[in-house]
Amino acid sequence: MSTPDFDVVYGIFLVAVGIAIFLRRNVEPKPRDLSPRTRLLFEIGTGLFVGFISSLFGIGGGIVLVPLMLVILPQAIHAIAATSAFVVMLTSPTGVIAHAYYGDFDPLLATPLALGGLAGGSVGARLARRMQARHLSVLMAIMLFVAAVALVLKHVL
Repeated sequence: MSTPDFDVVYGIFLVAVGIAIFLRRNVEPKPRDLSPRTRLLFEIGTGLFVGFISSLFGIGGGIVLVPLMLVILPQAIHAIAATSAFVVMLTSPTGVIAHAYYGDFDPLLATPLALGGLAGGSVGARLARRMQARHLSVLMAIMLFVAAVALVLKHVL
């Protein structure tokens, strides 16, 4: 798949996720009544899918994990954000190591991005904690729409 084609598909995905999050902004999460075994299988399956997709496409696992957690294992948006960040923190090294092994990793680019991410993550978590769930959902949806538009404009301009 060419870069423009990937960006279009990814942009459509971001818009779809943004719409799903926006539409659920006022929905009170109701955890599914699943047996502990079934819940564990859902969670492991979701993790496998997220790890595969995020490593395959080099996208943050959170962008895949958040909508899946909203739909499959309904949780409060604050819990989803924190859980997603934790899962990505633990699973990202696997993708980094594999890509570095194949020569696709640029530490000079990654280091400042990681440092900025560490600082931004701290500030973002504090701000999210002060926001109502529906406002956080709307903000998340807006950010996804902005990212999708940026992907399209990159090829139009």
